[in-house]
Amino acid sequence: MGDVSLVSLDDEFRFYTPTDPAGDYLELKWIFREVFEEDMYRAMFAEVPPDGVVLDVGANVGLFTLLLKRERPNAVVHAFEPAPDCVEALRRNVDLQGLSDVTVHPVGIGAEGRSSVPFTYYPRASGNSTRYPEQKKNYGHGLLKESSTIEVEVQTLSAVLARCPELARIDLLKIDVEGAEEDVLLGLAEADWKKVNALVIEVEDLDGRLGRIESLLAAQGFSTTREYVPMVPKEHRLFIVRATRPPA
Repeated sequence: MGDVSLVSLDDEFRFYTPTDPAGDYLELKWIFREVFEEDMYRAMFAEVPPDGVVLDVGANVGLFTLLLKRERPNAVVHAFEPAPDCVEALRRNVDLQGLSDVTVHPVGIGAEGRSSVPFTYYPRASGNSTRYPEQKKNYGHGLLKESSTIEVEVQTLSAVLARCPELARIDLLKIDVEGAEEDVLLGLAEADWKKVNALVIEVEDLDGRLGRIESLLAAQGFSTTREYVPMVPKEHRLFIVRATRPPA
């Protein structure tokens, strides 16, 4: 069982999260503000009908899923998270918040399936945990000084969809996977792209990745917009990319 703690962010909001060795839970507070107050994602909920289907790839402890379910309580959510402590917190939060129709998949999503891959886990900043720790070298804050390497399972999104034939459509695909977002898209087979109606992706513009992702989305028939992630200095080149299909 994962090492998790129940944290109160205000008088009404309590959430499980991996236990922070320092006890200040700065990252959880940051993500809460980012998701609930800075409206990074809410604009995309217009693409989700009342009974829509949403995939939360890189769910962490479930803040995006909670916001989505508050605004679309009848939506079906499949949430993907590879880090065991985050998975435990995510499952407890689904129960604590009384969320229905949320399926938790304890795996990472990538370009190819592998039973075990090294994954760098940051106990003070679990939302920054990644398969690509070298990409974190520009983030000098103390939350990333402590880390451990764990082994996680990775599957392609198409492999998951093959086991879930009821997912004939995906109204919104949200991706926040700390450097592996291009991998997620490359693991989606051509036939499955046609199921996706909209995407929202956090992308750090390293080595031309942003342009490649926008080109891939355009090739699949999507129109894209981008904006800097709020609260992050612009020199980090961290963007939110929103992709929708033009009206027929």
